[in-house]
Amino acid sequence: VSPENVHVCSIIHLLCCVESFVGVIYGSLCVAMFFGKVKRIQSKAHILFSDPIVVKYGVGLVDFDRNNVQRTSNLYLFPRFFATRTPCPVMEFRVTNRLSRLRDGEIIDATINCVVVKDNILMEQNASRNAEWLYASGYRPHLQSNFEVSSTRFFLSVNTQSSEHPLFKGVWTVKHVLDRHSPLLSHEAHLRIEANNGYWPGEYNNFRAVKESIDFEQIIVAFHGISNISATQVYAQKVYDFTDINVGYDFANTLYPSEHGVRVDLSLLSDIIEQAGGGGEPLRLK
Repeated sequence: VSPENVHVCSIIHLLCCVESFVGVIYGSLCVAMFFGKVKRIQSKAHILFSDPIVVKYGVGLVDFDRNNVQRTSNLYLFPRFFATRTPCPVMEFRVTNRLSRLRDGEIIDATINCVVVKDNILMEQNASRNAEWLYASGYRPHLQSNFEVSSTRFFLSVNTQSSEHPLFKGVWTVKHVLDRHSPLLSHEAHLRIEANNGYWPGEYNNFRAVKESIDFEQIIVAFHGISNISATQVYAQKVYDFTDINVGYDFANTLYPSEHGVRVDLSLLSDIIEQAGGGGEPLRLK
């Protein structure tokens, strides 16, 4: 073999090696992208969040039989102690499992975490009362006693009732009480509740005052659990704005009996009705 042919063969061998290497890398990237897409689809929780958040207050917190209770001035009769010892309003949203009709459609060890986003909390120097309120709400500022904060975004944890579900299959209603420890209320509302021994002030017992007492920008809801179908971790997220709040309303019932047992009507997930006793704010239809 002449030296010229050997030189040409070496170039061809090099080109073949480079082509094979690029082909292997390209094939590996395609497979990785494909499995990444599949994994992302599998990790998405098969759930639906309600679009609105409802806030029940006053007489709406008492369970009434709507058909057998006397109604006067658009309010159901309730005990007299409500005038001075009104329980704090309750905020609710709900989640449903889209695979509730399927066998093994449950989500195991489901957990919901809520965080509220608050903007523009202004503090002046030596504003110890505001600092104590933030600390009680769950915020831990690494600041000295004399500090000044302006145009700052705060992320505060929201404590919810029944934030864990061992076997989530149907409808899950998540509740948060707007009490003295709630980070969703304004500073003035906290002071009024403290002055009323932890009860909701009587003069705030109307939809307008309740809504004005709520102060936040967004509520971020994070859901995670283990899908019983794929045996993988699944996640979902929902962001609620202040405009999603409906004061004086309750969620409509989504359960109905069938020949296969109790079913969930997914079309009613975001349907709301006025709370027992009335007092709902006027709704703006979109």
